[in-house]
Amino acid sequence: MKTVELNYYVDFGTGDGSDWLDWEVDLTDDEEKAYDKAVADGTPLEDVAELQGALDRAYKESEEEEIGNYLDQEDE
Repeated sequence: MKTVELNYYVDFGTGDGSDWLDWEVDLTDDEEKAYDKAVADGTPLEDVAELQGALDRAYKESEEEEIGNYLDQEDE
């Protein structure tokens, strides 16, 4: 199983957002093959249909983390 690092930012509204943040996602065997091929070909990861599941998982996990962070800070 391969773990890849992704970068994301949090958008707070027009003109307001976080710095780039790091996130890791574990790939299934099929996703790993698609990832390796995309990297070798220079294909943007968001353009690889076989990686959509991994990107969706990373989005959901990072979204839950960020919501929890702001709830802990009592920030609206």
